This record gives sequence, C-alpha cells and structure tokens, in this order.
Amino acid sequence: MWATIVLATAVDGCADGGDSESFAVNLDMPIDAELAGIGEQLFAQRGCVACHKIGEGRLVGPDLQGVTGRRSYDWIYAMITAPDSMLQTDSTVKRLFAEYFTPMPNQKVQPDEARALYEYLRTTAETP
Repeated sequence: MWATIVLATAVDGCADGGDSESFAVNLDMPIDAELAGIGEQLFAQRGCVACHKIGEGRLVGPDLQGVTGRRSYDWIYAMITAPDSMLQTDSTVKRLFAEYFTPMPNQKVQPDEARALYEYLRTTAETP
C-alpha cells in the first residue's frame, strides 16, 4: 500500500497551501532499521518521551505501543507535523484531548523527521 502525503503549509499560516510538501511512502516495505534508529533518537531528542510511553501505559499522552496498527500513516504524519491543526479539525484528536486534557505541542517536525518517527513507531507494533 502506498500513502501519498501532502502537507499544506497552513501549519505555517499559509492557508492556500502554496508551498506543500508531497512524497509517497510504501507502507508494505519492511521496516527500515536505519530510519527507525533515527526516529528513535528523534523520539528522545524532540521530547516525545516526556508525554508518551511505549508499552508502559499512559503518561501525559497516550501509550504509543501499536499506534501504527490503530491509526493510518496519513493521520500519524499529520499529528506529528501539525497537531494544533489536527486538534481543530479531527474528531479523534478532539476525543483524545477530552481524555488527556493536554494538547500535543507543535514541535515543528519536518517531513523527513516525521517519516523517521513513523518508522520507529512501526518497530513498536504489538506482535500477534
């Protein structure tokens, strides 16, 4: 399965989306260990660990164990790169906010960083 991501720069205040980023990701490919390693480093460096645990239960935000099985790549990508916009428009994010009472901060994550973070999150998928 291929996912094509188009991120409009509305996050940066340009609602017309004139400077959109677009790239395709093949989600059927095996996990890219090198990219996942970069994602793991980013997960710590970007402060994700301050709010999210993986396989250890909730913290400030939800436990991310198996999140790639519960949410689409497009959704996760948008949540990582534009959480403030997602809170305004996405019913799932609104529900999560009502449960956790803390919005995810916009860390200004770049598209390549979001891709690496997603690849890391793929490594945390629960095994059947």
